[in-house]
Amino acid sequence: SLLILALGLSLQACGFVITDVIVLPESENTNVFPLSVRVELRESSLNTLDSTWHKESFRKSLLRYIQRRGTFREVVDGPSDLILTIDAKYTETSSGFIDKTYRHNFSIAARLTVGERLQSPDSQVLGSYTGTESSSPKVPAIWSAAPIVETMSAALDRLFQKIERDREIILAKAGI
Repeated sequence: SLLILALGLSLQACGFVITDVIVLPESENTNVFPLSVRVELRESSLNTLDSTWHKESFRKSLLRYIQRRGTFREVVDGPSDLILTIDAKYTETSSGFIDKTYRHNFSIAARLTVGERLQSPDSQVLGSYTGTESSSPKVPAIWSAAPIVETMSAALDRLFQKIERDREIILAKAGI
């Protein structure tokens, strides 16, 4: 079962902002890549999340998810074997006047390239992956972070399942 914790929600003058969310994977990877990974967030993803999600909180949530999933040997801040570049987008829309339905959409795109530790002459692309998820709860994000967290978790699970499925291809391309 999906275990999700949403903590530290705060109302600010500009509106509702998620300040600390823990997104846990539905399952842990049992076949760990024997490589380190550095996660880089594209600035465009931080800008699209800015109205709902505190930028540093999103980054921390993402790193915790990746560490707990266990896809890679370790997640590092410095030189790494692989670089995972993330571009994420969250939107919330509503329909209906009296009986409103809210739609939460989270899409995440990732590009996996060779990092500095593998001594590649160029940044060879090892794979490009996407994960998307939508949900339609009866509550907006301003009342509950649960729809955002559930949508993000499902999108990340889909993304990492695709990466893990390509394990042998990625390792071969990386020369491992």
